[in-house]
Amino acid sequence: MIPNIFTPNHDQINDQFELRLQDPRTSSLRVFNRWGQQVFASATYGDFWTGSGASEGVYFYLWRYSTACEPTEREVKGWVQLVR
Repeated sequence: MIPNIFTPNHDQINDQFELRLQDPRTSSLRVFNRWGQQVFASATYGDFWTGSGASEGVYFYLWRYSTACEPTEREVKGWVQLVR
């Protein structure tokens, strides 16, 4: 399950755009604003987007990953809303 909203307000609930995997092998997350400019990138699983420096709104992501059970890399695209 990939969340479609997160609230980085430091209440320890839903503070980052977190993508959960069991036994991650590889992970690459890129987040873009509505103009297609990259606002976040990570090649390390667990280094999730906190929304730092970003304004409220809808963002688009591209997540490539593989797991120990499924070594073939998969690609997931979608959107997430940042609400402060």
